[in-house]
Parts: sequence; structure tokens; C-alpha cells
Amino acid sequence: MVMSIYKLLVPSIGSNQRVISGTAAETTMRQLQARGTRSNAQIWNMLDGHTLRIIMQARGIDTFGTTDLLLFKDILRHMGLEGFPGLPATNVFCIDQQWVFEITRAENPDIVEFVSDDYGVHTQTAGPMELKPLKGGAGINWILGHAFRLKGVRFTCLPATDVVKQGGLESSNMVIGAATAAGSILRGIDWDLGTIFTEATRWENDVLGGLTGGQGLAAGILGGAHSVEWAAHMHPYAGVARELFGPERYGEFEAHVGFLLPVSKDEDRASVDINQQWTAHALTKEGSRVQSVFTKLSQQAAAGYSAQARINWAAVTDAVQQQTDIRANICPAFLGGVEDLARALVVRQGDRILRAIARPGAGGPGTPVLVYSTTEELAREAVELVENRLDYRLSPTPIQFEGIREAGFAVPAQPIEIRES
Repeated sequence: MVMSIYKLLVPSIGSNQRVISGTAAETTMRQLQARGTRSNAQIWNMLDGHTLRIIMQARGIDTFGTTDLLLFKDILRHMGLEGFPGLPATNVFCIDQQWVFEITRAENPDIVEFVSDDYGVHTQTAGPMELKPLKGGAGINWILGHAFRLKGVRFTCLPATDVVKQGGLESSNMVIGAATAAGSILRGIDWDLGTIFTEATRWENDVLGGLTGGQGLAAGILGGAHSVEWAAHMHPYAGVARELFGPERYGEFEAHVGFLLPVSKDEDRASVDINQQWTAHALTKEGSRVQSVFTKLSQQAAAGYSAQARINWAAVTDAVQQQTDIRANICPAFLGGVEDLARALVVRQGDRILRAIARPGAGGPGTPVLVYSTTEELAREAVELVENRLDYRLSPTPIQFEGIREAGFAVPAQPIEIRES
């Protein structure tokens, strides 16, 4: 009998109690600030001579991201699950590429700093910030300086590889999650990883103006290959993660799924325009029907990955290509820059899909192309069509914390785990 292991990305109260109803787990600023056990002076002294690091593997591959399930996200955020057929499954796979964040003392004990050389950002703020949608580095300063009332802290996003910075790989999701973890650790609130996930996702979606849904942060916390269902009946931003397969299947996955980096046209990536078009469609009657189709297809893909003996690639490729065909029909820019390549890569045999393609995130020019093949021969053939590709490996490594205990802080507790036969 197969043992199913579920990890609950939900808030905890104390050590064992969970908040599992409605919106009761949402934290107000007053509650948050009252829980901290350390003053800024204490934090400043504890950081002296120390560098804290938070490391997460990148969600390099997905099959149905939360970008695809926009209507569901809107319902999840504002309406709950009533009337929605089933839970969509975001299937996420971490690769051997990392996001690394450092927390150190700022040069000035009265300011908060956010630094990212990759994006040319060096933001300094002093005092509380106005609660409103914020872009760029100001969002991180809002989390650290306003939500957690920190001072004298420097938060740095270390340079990442070009692959990690490709469109659709959740850079904002990861940095906001890491900043939330850093605030909890420094202030002494000591949230577990489930609470960090829900608060970071809520802040990004409802305060900072993002629409990521949390899939990148969920993947970075867990590592490996997981299906994450969005369980709004437990918390508006709860996730229930189930491992799709372990390292024993990594080689099979890597032999069937290609990560291709085609040369893009010289134009800006149109992710915002694509998402606006997709959102507008999702809110129509036909869009609601399409979202229900996507929910069923996402579950089909999850079942295919976790099939006994080996992955059911026919189920996976069928679900993936149905999704891509729907997205491309509604949002022509979804395949922008790779239209000819897409026609060459997709292989159909009657009603069967032998080789399918997908794009992470919103798609559009500059986004990687993911290729799913029913056979290794078809996978090798796909690679020959694109010179620029990533020879990736799946990574089982969950979120890592370095230097935390050495400086006298506590490492966040792991997500609640449930095992069922």
C-alpha cells in the first residue's frame, strides 16, 4: 500500500494547533507587532559580525501554474470555494538553481536597506511606510520596516543565474517569502514555514499588488516534486502539498521533460498584457467554463506523475497540451516568439499527444519552453530543434537556513506533516 505524505502550508498557533477556518488566521499589524520578543537594539547587537542566509531552490518547471488558474485565485482571495468544482493542482518541480538571500546589519541603525544588484535596486527607508501597493524594492522595505518595524537591517538578494531570472520563475514570490521569513526570525515572532508561506503570499497578492498565488515560494520551501492544492477552506492562502514522486523517479522525469531556451525576438516580454487578457477572459461565462476544464486537467497531470510503477506520460502530455492550446487560442501572445518552433515541437497522433509544450508563468517572448515527451526518443529529438537549452537536474533540497542559530535566532519549524496509508 502506498503511503501518502501531505505537508500543510497553513498557519500554526503555538506548537500543535492549526487555524483551519475561514479568514480567522489573517494577522493584523497590531497582532503581529505585539508578538515580537526582541527590540531593534537587541537585533542590531545580535547581528554584529553575523551573516544570515536563506537559500531556496528555484521552481524551474511546473505543469499548470497559478497564473493559469486566475479565476480560481480570485475566488480563493475574495469568495472562498463555494460553487467551485474541485481543487486545482499546481504541480511544481525544483531544479538545481538557487535563490540566495542574506541578512546583515545595515550601515545605519535607523534604516532598512534592500539590495539587488541583478535588478539595480538599492532602496533605503526610515520609519513606517504608507500601506499601499508598492513596486520594486520598496515592497521588501515595507515588509521589513513597516510590517515588522525593523531598523538597522540590510536584506540582500545575491546575484542569480540567467536561468533563474528567466520570465516565469517567480523572482518576486521568492524574495517576498524570504523577507517575511527574515522578519519573523529577527523580531522573534518565530513563525513556522506554513505561517510564513500564507503571510508572504497574502502580502504579495493583497498588499503589494502581485498575482503569483504562492507557487514559487511553496516549491522553494518544499524542494523536489510536489502537487500543491489551494485549500481555501483551511485558510485563504493555504496550500496542501503532496509529493508526486521521490528521487527514484528524477532520472525518468529529466529524460522526458526538456527545458529549452529558444532565442527570443527583440521585444519586451508581454507578461502583463497577457495576464490582463487572460484575467478578462477568465471573468466571463466562457472563462469560468475554461477554468473548470483547467482544474480537471491539472488533477489529471498530478495523477499521471504519481501513477504506480512509472509516470503515466500519456496522461501528462495530454493535459499539458490541452492547456497550451487553450491558452494560445485565448491569448495569442502566450506563444509569442516561438510560434514556428511550437508547431515543430508538438507531435500528435490522432487524438493522442505524443509530445507537448508549455510555458511557465504568463508566457510570451523570452519565456522558456518546457517540452513533455511520451518517449525518450521524442525528448532527444526535441532537444535537437533548439540549440540553447538547460541541462537541469531536479533537486530534493528544501529551504535552507544558514547562520541563524549561530547568531542566537531560531530556525522556522517545518510545515505540519500528515501521513495517510
